[in-house]
Amino acid sequence: MGGADPGDGGTGLLGLRHRVFAYDGRLTVRSGPGEGTVVAVTLPTTTKGEKGEPA
Repeated sequence: MGGADPGDGGTGLLGLRHRVFAYDGRLTVRSGPGEGTVVAVTLPTTTKGEKGEPA
């Protein structure tokens, strides 16, 4: 399966989703027959001074 080892004990897309949401991000997965799969992650950025966090 595309180099992925389903028996490796990983968490796959569910684990990725949890990690992305932990950072207030967005995960998009698109797939169509014969088109492959696109996985996109969007994460927010902060600038110096926002929420008291350094840049």
